[in-house]
Amino acid sequence: MARTLAFDSSAVVKNARSLFWAKGFEATSIPELEAATGLSRSSIYNTFGSKRGLFDAAVQSYLDEIVRPRLQPLTADHVESNALIEYLDGLNSVFSQPDALRQQAMDAC
Repeated sequence: MARTLAFDSSAVVKNARSLFWAKGFEATSIPELEAATGLSRSSIYNTFGSKRGLFDAAVQSYLDEIVRPRLQPLTADHVESNALIEYLDGLNSVFSQPDALRQQAMDAC
């Protein structure tokens, strides 16, 4: 019988996402992930399979929480006439302020 997870997987992924965002995949070590997530190395590997598996979960959470909500107005059944302009204006605003993009990613955590 499988054991029940004794931690909040979503919180673990968000904490890892913040660390990956700040340092990049290659520069992020397993000990740093242990510290950021509160999980042991074995729990990380048992839950996510590998550092790459945790990274993939972090990317998926970023897509689900940041990217797809921004795209939703463009993929709705009825797309408002100004949806593309609002989308591009939003991207322009975020990308013209790199710190704002980083903060948005952190706020989602």
